[in-house]
Amino acid sequence: MRETPWNRPAPHSGHEQRYRNIMGLHSLTTAWLRDLDLDETTTAYQLRRVAAPEVRSHLAKLAELTRGGATPRLEDLVDASSPDEFLPRLEYAVWALQAWTLKSILERTSESERPALRQILEQTSWKTGRAAASRRWPTLPIEAAADARGLLAALRDSPFAGYPEGQSLLTLRCTSAAAELEQLACPHLSPFPEVAEVADDLCRAHASWMRGFVYGLNPAMVLEAARPQGKRCQVRFASL
Repeated sequence: MRETPWNRPAPHSGHEQRYRNIMGLHSLTTAWLRDLDLDETTTAYQLRRVAAPEVRSHLAKLAELTRGGATPRLEDLVDASSPDEFLPRLEYAVWALQAWTLKSILERTSESERPALRQILEQTSWKTGRAAASRRWPTLPIEAAADARGLLAALRDSPFAGYPEGQSLLTLRCTSAAAELEQLACPHLSPFPEVAEVADDLCRAHASWMRGFVYGLNPAMVLEAARPQGKRCQVRFASL
């Protein structure tokens, strides 16, 4: 185990949660590559030559993180920088890499085959979200899973909720039977320039992840996503 230098702040629980969410987002990228039987070293990672410096420096580290085995601890990954400096760079790299991966997959697929490809990507995203629900909430009480308010609390512990940096799911309405949320940090609002070109597809994939997450906790709850004209993207889940 590597010791944290005395002059650098050690990661605390907020850092660990953010790292967990960043790597949860990255697991979606690797799931696409796995289900499509693509080699990550010849698809997304080949774009390192055009990446911004702050992204390029993390691509090798991300490649290392996806080569099987347990995910390294945050304190073993941070370099000479503090966690507050390291995590934003890693997050940028993960978002950019996911956008580049999606763009690469779409570009190598003919127009006639793209509907089928998008269906595969959404199915994979759904499965990844469902697996995340089982992993993060293996003992969620039945009464909490049966209540939309309990599911909303569980969803806030996900890569798309913004915690602990700030909530990214604005509650418009929530009762025991249904919840309506506005997304404050969906791909359409991403500050990362690499995301803009594939924001529509990425937003649909993330919604599929959340749909699978909610289903994994309560199959009787159905999540729908919408992009109202002139408004931020929204998600709604309600009991059947």
